[in-house]
Amino acid sequence: MKIKHGFFAKIDERLARLAVIEKHYLHRPCPISWAWGIVVEDRLKGVLTVGRPCSRTVCEGVCGKERSSDVYELNRLWLDESLPCNSESRFIGWCLRELRKAHRNMILVSYADTKPSEGAPEGHLGIIYQSTNWLHTGTSTPFADKVRGEIIERSSKHRYVYFLNAADKKLLQWPILPYPKRPNMGTSGEKAHLRSVCRYEFLPYTKPSHRVRSDCRVSTRCEPRRRLGVARHRLVHARRTTSSDQRGHPCEGLYACPVR
Repeated sequence: MKIKHGFFAKIDERLARLAVIEKHYLHRPCPISWAWGIVVEDRLKGVLTVGRPCSRTVCEGVCGKERSSDVYELNRLWLDESLPCNSESRFIGWCLRELRKAHRNMILVSYADTKPSEGAPEGHLGIIYQSTNWLHTGTSTPFADKVRGEIIERSSKHRYVYFLNAADKKLLQWPILPYPKRPNMGTSGEKAHLRSVCRYEFLPYTKPSHRVRSDCRVSTRCEPRRRLGVARHRLVHARRTTSSDQRGHPCEGLYACPVR
């Protein structure tokens, strides 16, 4: 059985923006403060982005105006269909742990669109948020949005909230409701062919084997731990405006990695 190796890593915001425009079903950009990706065999196979919500009402409505500055939105999540069926929950869990290191008191909001779309003819329920223990707080109110002079109707969405600090749950001002469900349609066989063809291993990344120059376009190698027996991953870095003395993970600034 073939084993494919990959890893989760922080990626450049520009690469994340290109990926969500091309691959996410909405095909439009969003505010990005943090971005992470799944890299498998030198290819970007998944993206998760977090940014400030566009609505001031949302920021102040979760836990009040005094905590509005801690509210962020998980606004885009895309994973390639070739990844195994548990990749979404593993990836989200890893990203939440990384966010907790950067902002312990962050409050995350995310939405599952009820409108039928590509790959979801009956709309989304937010099953991935349910599997990672988010709180369901009802549905948003439909509204009309004006984009480039055109009026666009926005559908109702299931709204989920996640507290990186569990002690903040008592501050939630929205009611906590049961998870929305559909009748069991027998989806246990989804992606079963992948398990029979290959197996995926997502491994912890390590620092690059040599110092990365951040002021020019270079090709570097990222060597996961040798004891794991992983081949080197060649990553191409984009031009960075930061100081050349800055050290970072080799995937920070990743821009020319093919999005396939």
